[in-house]
Amino acid sequence: MVRRPDPADRRSRLITATPAGRMAWEDRRDALREVENQLLAPLSATESAGLRAALRALACRVQQSDPMTDLCAAVREGDSAR
Repeated sequence: MVRRPDPADRRSRLITATPAGRMAWEDRRDALREVENQLLAPLSATESAGLRAALRALACRVQQSDPMTDLCAAVREGDSAR
């Protein structure tokens, strides 16, 4: 991570991932996908989709009760990376 002054507000800092940081994130993302695929392997595509939908709904419900953690955004990011 690199911290730089925010041009719009010099008191603030913008945090940017370095190439090494991006690569580490991609490695973790790929490892997580592999574990997820192994865990869901016994399920059919329909069952897997149903479980993902149920977990997404649960994450959104939890986020409503804890607005400091945006679990829905995390789930959407995970879905868009597929």
